[in-house]
Amino acid sequence: HFGLTGGTYLRTEAILDAFHPDNIARIDFQGLVRKEGEKVWSSDLSMHLALSARGWVVYPWKEAAQKFDDVPKDGEALAKFRKEYPAYRPEAAFQHAHKERYGEKLPEEENKLLVGFHDPTPPDVTCHGCVWYTGDFRWPIPSEAPIAKPMDKFDAVKPGLVAVAQAGVNDELPVGARGLNIDVGAKPAWLKKEDGLVVDTRWNQELGKGGGILLAQTILSNKGGDWGTKGYRSRWLRAILATNGAHIKHHNHAMVLRWQPTQPQLTPWQLENCAKDNKNTETCGMENERENFNWEKHLMLSEYLESPERFSYVMLLDADAALVRTDHNTLGEMAAALEVAGKDLL
Repeated sequence: HFGLTGGTYLRTEAILDAFHPDNIARIDFQGLVRKEGEKVWSSDLSMHLALSARGWVVYPWKEAAQKFDDVPKDGEALAKFRKEYPAYRPEAAFQHAHKERYGEKLPEEENKLLVGFHDPTPPDVTCHGCVWYTGDFRWPIPSEAPIAKPMDKFDAVKPGLVAVAQAGVNDELPVGARGLNIDVGAKPAWLKKEDGLVVDTRWNQELGKGGGILLAQTILSNKGGDWGTKGYRSRWLRAILATNGAHIKHHNHAMVLRWQPTQPQLTPWQLENCAKDNKNTETCGMENERENFNWEKHLMLSEYLESPERFSYVMLLDADAALVRTDHNTLGEMAAALEVAGKDLL
C-alpha cells in the first residue's frame, strides 16, 4: 500500500506528539529536500518522518494492501509477483488505489458543506511544501520550510517515555540508584541484594505461584562514567530503561535492575596480581572493573534462575539495548521458540 494513507491504525498519543507544531519545527525539511528531493513533501513520507523522529514505531499492517491491475494469472508467475510485491494481498481488509469513483460529482447535500477562500484571489495551495505555520501564524503562500530548531535541545513537547527519561532524580532511592526507573515502594522478598524492581505484571504474582519471565539488566556506574555517575543517569539511558519497562509491563513480565555490583569486586587472585605489580587497590579495581562487571551479569543471571520465585525464563539484557517492538511479545516469543525446540538456552 502507498505509505501511511492507504489504511492505517494511528495511536492518538503518537499523532498528538509527532504532529505537535513544536516537534514538527524540529525536523530539518530543508535538508531533507536537498537530500531526498520532492518525495519529502508526500504526506505518506512526511508523516512517517515525523513519527520516526519522535521514536514511534511504524510498520506494515497486513490488513492494508495495494490494488494492482497487472496481476499474473498463472500460479508460478503469481507466486513470483507476491514475493516481489508483498503489498499484494487480495484477502486483506483494506485495499489502497481503488479510484473507480474519482471524478464523480459530489451530491448536492455534501456540496453545500464546501466553502471557498474569503480572499478575492486565493493562494495556490496545490504547490508542494509551500504552506507553513509558526504557532498560529501562517507564512505567505508559497513559502520555503522554516529553519529547523536545534535537534539536540529538549525544548519540544515530550512524549511519555522521554518525560520519564528527563524526570528528576528520586531522593528516596540510594544515591547510586537515583535516576533509574525503580519502583521505590515495591520490594518483593525474591529480590536479590540491592536490586530494584522496575515493574512486575506477571499473571500469577498475586497468587504467589511465581513463574513467568524476568528481564534483568545491570546498570553499573563505571569509572569512565559511561552509564552515568552516582546520583545522575544520562537521558539516553533513562529513555532506554523506560522503553523496556513499558514493554515488560505491557506483556505481563517482570523487570529488575542491578545498580550495585557484588562486594568485594576484586577477587583474591586479582589482588595478588596487583600486589606483585605494586598497584594500589583503586588502580587494581579500575583495571579489572570491565571484566568484573561482565561477570556480574552471569552472577545476576544465576541468582534469579535459582530464585525461589521459580521464574520460567530469565533474560539478561545489556544496558544499552532496547525492546522497541511493542507489538511483539519478544520475550514470550523467545520462550516459545525454546519450548518448541526443546532447548534451555537461547
